[in-house]
Amino acid sequence: MRLRILYLSLCFPIALASTQETSDSAAVSGKQYIGLKFGRDLPKGIKYSGGYLLDDRLSLRQVRSRQRIMIWFDQFLFRDSTGTAHFQVLDVLVLPKIRSGQVLIFGTCLFKGDNRYDPEIIGIGDDNGSPSVRRIRVAWRANRTTQKFESISVDDLEGINESKISD
Repeated sequence: MRLRILYLSLCFPIALASTQETSDSAAVSGKQYIGLKFGRDLPKGIKYSGGYLLDDRLSLRQVRSRQRIMIWFDQFLFRDSTGTAHFQVLDVLVLPKIRSGQVLIFGTCLFKGDNRYDPEIIGIGDDNGSPSVRRIRVAWRANRTTQKFESISVDDLEGINESKISD
């Protein structure tokens, strides 16, 4: 009997540690939000920072938790009787830490030589103090077909740092 208790007491903390590791990695990856349905209220600890529509049913939403900045790829579901829009999270992009001297380009990336923004592209680039961001370090596309984020090449990408545009 003592041997069983000793065995259980040794194995149980390992199982707990394994479960904790899984939930921590889910928190870091943002996977726990995929499939989430929400209306006006976001989950506790999540703050809305901005977003935009890609089309009449898909949108990108920048949210923050204590530790991370995330981009949620959402799908419009319906409006309730009060007119509140309800969405479902299709995919989550957890952004890497944005270093000093870098800026998030959210909705204002474009290909060099093309004067049209590509709203599907999110990038992190060097903040050179002007509205034009010539060097994008890393970028992703919100693929409307697969409804997933995908890493893309930064070759020929540039962006606009909206915080540097004066009225």
